This record gives sequence, structure tokens and C-alpha cells, in this order.
Amino acid sequence: MVGWRDFLSLKDGEYVIHEWTMGEGIVALTNQRLVHLKESRVSRTRWGKITSIDYVCLNDIPLELITGIELKPGFFTKPEITIYIKRGTVTWEIYPNLVSFEQFRGMVMEQIKERRRELEMKKMPVIDFSFIKTFIEKGGIVLTTLKCPNCSAPIKMPKNGTETVCGHCGSTIYAQDIFEKVKTLIG
Repeated sequence: MVGWRDFLSLKDGEYVIHEWTMGEGIVALTNQRLVHLKESRVSRTRWGKITSIDYVCLNDIPLELITGIELKPGFFTKPEITIYIKRGTVTWEIYPNLVSFEQFRGMVMEQIKERRRELEMKKMPVIDFSFIKTFIEKGGIVLTTLKCPNCSAPIKMPKNGTETVCGHCGSTIYAQDIFEKVKTLIG
């Protein structure tokens, strides 16, 4: 059977983090956007068994544009989720309960922070271990060993690459993080 994921075309490097059934649709949170899909057509056998559901995309919001999310309870109407974006607002007339809304908002806001951090990292020049070695040697320092930020085990300074793995605890150590620490030490 065709599902809602078949109607959500994912971009390179994009994946679904969580989905919520809200009203007659799905709200999907990916690592890059928030998408609201609504059922547009349900096909059934003559005995009533669902054979397929078609979806239409109502909203597709890049996470970096979202500035806030609010639940507006309805007195004479159904509750609405209002999503504030850099150029206005988007209101979804959906039926969350308060507990699921708090989970929804928390997960979305956390992913927004992660997305903004990811986009900031893309703006930065690529720093690899060979750049760090050259940078600190210009300052008169020779660095042969690093200390794992997670477990403090010694790690041999890689000759190149943007990341290495601690042989003791398995943590990934990024050249960018080491460079930031070295910059503060050298000042």
C-alpha cells in the first residue's frame, strides 16, 4: 500500500525525524523542514478496506525560517497551531492535545537549532587537521598528541582529514572543534 512517505520527496541528505498524525493528515519533521500533508483521496475496496491514500502537501516550511510555534486553543473552533516564520505566520487547523503539542514544539525547536548550526558550519571554511598543524607551527608550537574531549585518552594528531575517532571511547573528534580550542589557547 502507498503511504504518506511516498508523497514526501526527500532532498539529498534529508531524512524524517518524527511524524505526527494530526486531523486528516500527517505532520512530518525532517532534519531540514516541517511538512504538513493532508489526505486528499482514500481508495477502498467495495467491502470498505482501504487500498490507498493520496496526500497533498499543504505546507512545506524550511526549518531555518521558523521563529516560533504556538498552540491557540479553540473555544468555538478547533485548536490551531500557529507557526511563526520570518515572513509571517502559517496557521494549521489541526487537533493536537496539549501533551503531544509540547512534545511537537520541543522536537521542532530542537531540530531548528540543529539545522541553523548545520547551516552555519557550511558557511565556515573547511578546517582539517593539516590546516591546524600548519597554523600552530607558525606560532612556534609542535602538536603531536590530542586529548579526547570525551574520555581524555591520548590521540595521535592526524595528518589530514576533518574528523578522527577516539580509539578508546569511539567519540568523533572534529578538526573544527580542535581548531577553536587551539585559537583560544594561542589567543
